[in-house]
Amino acid sequence: MKGLRIFLIGLSIFLFAIVFYFSFVKFHFFEFKGDQIRIKFNCEVRTQRVRDKIWRKIELGDSLLSVPYWGGVKVDMNGNIYSWDYSYRLNKYSPDGKLVMRYGKGKGMGPGEFMMPISFDVDSFGRVWVADASTGLIQIFMPDGKFYKSVRTFSMPYRIKVLDRERFVIIKSTPADNFFEVYDINGKLLKSFGFVSFDQSKWPIVFTGDIDIWGRGLYLVFHYLGYICCFDFDTGEMKYIAETMDVGVPKFKVAEVGGKQVIKITEGSEIASLQFLMHDGKIFINSGSGLKARQTIIDVYSSDDGVYLYSYKIPMNGFLKGNFFYQSKDTMLIKWSLRNK
Repeated sequence: MKGLRIFLIGLSIFLFAIVFYFSFVKFHFFEFKGDQIRIKFNCEVRTQRVRDKIWRKIELGDSLLSVPYWGGVKVDMNGNIYSWDYSYRLNKYSPDGKLVMRYGKGKGMGPGEFMMPISFDVDSFGRVWVADASTGLIQIFMPDGKFYKSVRTFSMPYRIKVLDRERFVIIKSTPADNFFEVYDINGKLLKSFGFVSFDQSKWPIVFTGDIDIWGRGLYLVFHYLGYICCFDFDTGEMKYIAETMDVGVPKFKVAEVGGKQVIKITEGSEIASLQFLMHDGKIFINSGSGLKARQTIIDVYSSDDGVYLYSYKIPMNGFLKGNFFYQSKDTMLIKWSLRNK
């Protein structure tokens, strides 16, 4: 009888814990044709207090310059523009549009060569760090364009962000137990963190996204799910998950590949976030809602809590960076001044 009493007490505690958990954790569901997948986050998701966007007026000024553009563009803190060309080399243009440096030797498997450059970043010293999804290498180039060294990560990189002179963080292409791995410049794994859902290992394509840093916060914005995740970089703990204004049910389909079930993105699926960046303590997300109209819609959120603040609408494709708008048009990137913001 004593053993039965202990069992019943233990069962009561267990059931109370289950009720408590379901009372405070919010679940989100994503339906597929004939199938249903339940995405469970491991903390409560913050919803936005407003559902209608608050538009702020923005006007473009003069067209200042144009540079060749084949994708993968980035603007550093000094206004230099980096863009890939068709020969698998990364070009650096000055703020006034002059070609000042080229990084890499082109397509290949050797030092300074790229097979599938999926992400790159520029540190405060002007060094360029390139993540290759084919070789699994991080290749580092000095400011003068010379190849410095290669670093191999344990996991295949999907995105890279340089933290300081000696450390960088990657998003893993298959997040499994954690999204992020932090390494030193010699390739030593320092720590890993970033668990948001048990489903991130089962459906990795659903959880693809971009990262950026502001203060002690590491921010992850998903491409398809429409959520902002903020982590304390020092502790690795999640600070919050917040809905974006474009949260919804993404369109995927379950297919059989090699006898296994995999998720594939259906054609015409809406994208919640094309890209994002941190600026002045705010999160600027390029919403996918502007794609069909061939315009740029930028939704701005507070970095402190993920609360939506306001939006901009610009009648051409591109992105904001500081006091300039960069228009992507065919194979050209055009820099515009702003009259007001």
